[in-house]
Amino acid sequence: MYKLRRYSQVNQLVEAQNLTSFMRRLNYFKFLALQDKKMLEEMRLEKEKLERLQYQQMIKRQDLGIKARKQAEAKAQHEYQKKKEVARLLQVQKDKAYYEREMKALEAESRRIADYLRELYASRSNRMSTVPLGSGRFSSPILGGTMTSPYGWRVHPIFGTRRLHTGMDFGVGAGTPIRAADHGVVLDASWMGGYGKAVMIDHGQGIVTLYAHTSAFYVRPGQKVRKGQIIAAVGSTGYSTGPHLHLEVRKNGSPVDPLPWFR
Repeated sequence: MYKLRRYSQVNQLVEAQNLTSFMRRLNYFKFLALQDKKMLEEMRLEKEKLERLQYQQMIKRQDLGIKARKQAEAKAQHEYQKKKEVARLLQVQKDKAYYEREMKALEAESRRIADYLRELYASRSNRMSTVPLGSGRFSSPILGGTMTSPYGWRVHPIFGTRRLHTGMDFGVGAGTPIRAADHGVVLDASWMGGYGKAVMIDHGQGIVTLYAHTSAFYVRPGQKVRKGQIIAAVGSTGYSTGPHLHLEVRKNGSPVDPLPWFR
């Protein structure tokens, strides 16, 4: 169309009758050219404006998409955390119920041991009950071992329950030799409920030591042992969260603080 129009304009200029007609036609064609240029510029500006609007709309859609995706991710994360918290609460409740059952069983076993020892001493003559079998001064049942939990009341870090820890613990590796704290006679070496595989040694005068959660026995009931003699190996039997030795000192059947016997 542009070529045809230009050709027509040239023809009209050539066909002009005189100079006045030629100049009038030339000026008219210049005016048309300016109008075309103005129209093209307006079209270009409109196109750029439309492209800017389209670009802005695209960015806006992308932003909305990103926001929607982030909201969906946040909602999913919230739901996941909510489910995780519910599952954790149920697990804590389950663990607490298990812990309470085990503690009650352990306390019942402790009472059974106390009754057994009292009956044992009651069945003996007064002379036999007062005969000292040991030195009365204990040595550590774990060579080089460090006490990790003393005798006394303690609060569970998760459940908040308060209970008496009836002995002292030595946190050492499984299989570590356990030694008799003093001279004496083995009363029992068997499974004792929550105490797991345990050894009890009579030191006379109502004093008995109990070595719990062992993995193996090296002595038998009725056997005489000397201070420092290996009697068992550290384990994690019974109600235990990991390898360690739980040592109790019982006086006339009841657990007491072992520490004074080690001074």
